[in-house]
Amino acid sequence: MVDGFPYDVPEEYQSVPLLKGRATVDMKVKVKDNPNLDERVFRIVLDGYNAPVTAGNFVDLVERHFYDGMEIQRGNIFIEFIVITSAFQTEN
Repeated sequence: MVDGFPYDVPEEYQSVPLLKGRATVDMKVKVKDNPNLDERVFRIVLDGYNAPVTAGNFVDLVERHFYDGMEIQRGNIFIEFIVITSAFQTEN
């Protein structure tokens, strides 16, 4: 936590993981459709100052190894870099 966080997070979000500050996380993934690459590690800097709930949830998932071994693919359209996954499944 950061002393003197610049604003209050709404009460309804106090029970979810929050990142109040910045964090660097390493996410281990597999590159889809590329037999020349095995697992790779992405080092990601998260900005909890501007998105404390989103960044906190992401850190929580990384710490619980949710993304470990997940297949990713890279897409370049109009932005410099994007990571796309298809790991989310619903139960019937």
